[in-house]
Amino acid sequence: MIGVLGFAALAVDMSWLLLADNQAQNAADAAAHAGLIVLRNERDQGQAYDVAESVLGMNTVVGDSVVVDSETTIVFGGWDFGTKTFDPGAAYDNAIQVSVARNDGSTQGAVGLLLMPLLGRNTGNVWAQATSALRAREIMVALDISVTWWNFGGETEHFEGARDSLLSLLEYAWNDGSPFPGDQLGLIVYTGKADVYAPMDYVATQYASWYADWDDEENDSTQGLERCNSHYYPWYSGYRDYDLETSMIDCSYPIPASPNPLYPGTDIGAAIDLAADSLNALGDTDALKSIILLADHAADCQSSDLGLGAARLTCPARIQNGKARTAANDASADDISIYVMSFNQDSLPVNRNKLRALTRGRGFFSESNDASDLPDMMASIALDIPIALVQ
Repeated sequence: MIGVLGFAALAVDMSWLLLADNQAQNAADAAAHAGLIVLRNERDQGQAYDVAESVLGMNTVVGDSVVVDSETTIVFGGWDFGTKTFDPGAAYDNAIQVSVARNDGSTQGAVGLLLMPLLGRNTGNVWAQATSALRAREIMVALDISVTWWNFGGETEHFEGARDSLLSLLEYAWNDGSPFPGDQLGLIVYTGKADVYAPMDYVATQYASWYADWDDEENDSTQGLERCNSHYYPWYSGYRDYDLETSMIDCSYPIPASPNPLYPGTDIGAAIDLAADSLNALGDTDALKSIILLADHAADCQSSDLGLGAARLTCPARIQNGKARTAANDASADDISIYVMSFNQDSLPVNRNKLRALTRGRGFFSESNDASDLPDMMASIALDIPIALVQ
């Protein structure tokens, strides 16, 4: 009978300790995940700590609410995705590690056993740990700078909203001087051709120069993400190479801020291809790679198709989205998500449908016919960053 009771006690209390262990692990997982969400959104370790502690208290281990003490801890530090290690003394904090313990050193003590006391064993130890970390973000923005941003009534400049949206993303990533390590941004501009305007680089090192450049509203011939381009050769009717340019408006034309008379179209497919190439060139398989496509028209004119004269002028009428969809599919195959922001000033369903079809992966579609909404739309995208429990 003693032997039978011993095996029964062992089976019951092993199950009891397994239950306690699972509850401790659930508490650690939930607290680490919740704390990281706050760290991501608020960028404040104090708030993240408070939320993680609160979530721990909502969980129980064999009936007792979890409390933070010398054994149950919440620690911030750096997670290395390559070595899969957590360093509480790292120079950067991209992770939170939560340990939950019930042992002789904890406030609540070890877990009391049910039947083993009959055989002289009163308690058992439980310990669980979870680490939640933010993967580095690599984001390439593809910005349409075609002439359609210009209100042809001449009263409103819509491109200011697009520029402000870039600053909104940059400010979010900068985080008042404490950007998350590994976060990189880049900027592509496109019309009939796509060009890398700002090569992919770390926010931590490029913030000041990018902000100064993207915030420049002057039509300066030397710098600035300009409303119109003053880098063209002086305009004259015989100049026929506008389809090779990536600039939205020819400032040198006799009428101030007039549209390019040989409009090169909008090659969205080329923009996605170039953005994906830039992301893939980094070779970081652990980073979350995203393209943010900002467009105001769904035309997909391919610069290689543009001929001379009239063929170029009719490009906007040749709306073919096949190249853009193919480029989006290729990017998705490389685990790149695509977000689409549409400034649909004419509220045309054809624009909406064609652009919506280009979202991939985690990406989503957002649209407004008011350019002042673009910064808030960009902020929503910035917040939409997945979180991974990495251990």
